[in-house]
Amino acid sequence: MWWHCSARMFYIIPYHSVNVNERIEWRTRFLRTAEAGGFREDVFMNSDHPTVQIVLRPGILDLGWGHPDPALLPLAGMRAAAGEAIERFGADTLSYGNAAGAGPLLSWLRGRIASTEGRDPGVEGITITGGSSLGLDQVCTLLASPGDVMLVESPTYHFAVKILRDHPLELVPVAADEQGLQIAAIEQTIAELKRQGRKARMLYCIPTFHNPTGASLSLERRRALVELAAREGFLIIEDDVYRDLAYDGRPPPSLWSLDTAGCVIRLGSFAKSLAPGLRLGWITGAPALVQRIASGGVLDSGGGANHFTAMTVAAFCLSGRFEPQVERLRAAYAERSATLSASLRT
Repeated sequence: MWWHCSARMFYIIPYHSVNVNERIEWRTRFLRTAEAGGFREDVFMNSDHPTVQIVLRPGILDLGWGHPDPALLPLAGMRAAAGEAIERFGADTLSYGNAAGAGPLLSWLRGRIASTEGRDPGVEGITITGGSSLGLDQVCTLLASPGDVMLVESPTYHFAVKILRDHPLELVPVAADEQGLQIAAIEQTIAELKRQGRKARMLYCIPTFHNPTGASLSLERRRALVELAAREGFLIIEDDVYRDLAYDGRPPPSLWSLDTAGCVIRLGSFAKSLAPGLRLGWITGAPALVQRIASGGVLDSGGGANHFTAMTVAAFCLSGRFEPQVERLRAAYAERSATLSASLRT
């Protein structure tokens, strides 16, 4: 599907859903339009292999992707932090990393999480991941078995569904409303599974700033959900990648911070707060669960995930750059949200 406005170009292109011939046709039309506008192919397509997931063209606002504005990425800070990491940590920066993750970054994360959420995950309750998607894949690989029942809120993040189906797990949708997951609907689903002699093994959810609905689970439901998981014996996978972007007040407490029974494993990420290309995130949860992931064969063999990136991000954060970057994003997103809302009302 193509939408085109002559004054300022605006395209909606479901690239991931089209076949190869349609992609070739899209590329040809894209280049023809680009050349007419003064852009050269070798500037942004200098290889048969794409460099980035999507090409964000000036003057085009694609609301179908959760990608940051390139102008908001901390290029100068990251460039400086890479050099600072090598200067500060020396050869450790380029060595095989600790399986659970780079020590300087883990220490910084623990301090920040304790400060912002009132709970320290502890030495064994946190591990570094290659981003939240890989973290989700690790959880499914090491803590689930093919055919296990995975409850998922409906609707949910479509790329997460692809990861869950890769394993493969049996996905059972659970209804949500403007306040997020409906606890009664989860209870009804669990009861129906029991009647069939089956059990819900896990629940995947995005309780804070949900993708795609934007809803946040109410505090009452958060507490009820954690209690239900503890009572029924299923693991909650909390996808919590948007927490740092709250711009109209403090975000609600994470499910992990409310969990005293060890039934929540939380996925965090630097993709939204710093840059998605870092492919860097973390997991917090019960020490036994987290250490099962940290001691898995892949990390035992190759060392911690994205070690050089993790050391660079550690230098970035330890220099005091992280909070100003997050504040910059919050201010920009608040302004853009207000502008879009005002435009939709007029």
